[in-house]
Amino acid sequence: MACHNRDPNLAGSKGPPIAGSSRELVADRILYLKYPPGYKPKRTTHNMRAQPQLANRIDDLVAFLAEAAKKK
Repeated sequence: MACHNRDPNLAGSKGPPIAGSSRELVADRILYLKYPPGYKPKRTTHNMRAQPQLANRIDDLVAFLAEAAKKK
């Protein structure tokens, strides 16, 4: 939450809105700091750091972001 907004529908101080992000995007960004093939980044900053400790929480994060997108 330091870079993305508490509300995933809104931009944060450094990160873009992330509500509704696909599992592929979430996993690639959090675990490997890469983007899925063909994905166009919303921002060109490279401040994000890999967070491999979240590997077993990817599905939870995606579910949270999907629910947030419904509230948009």
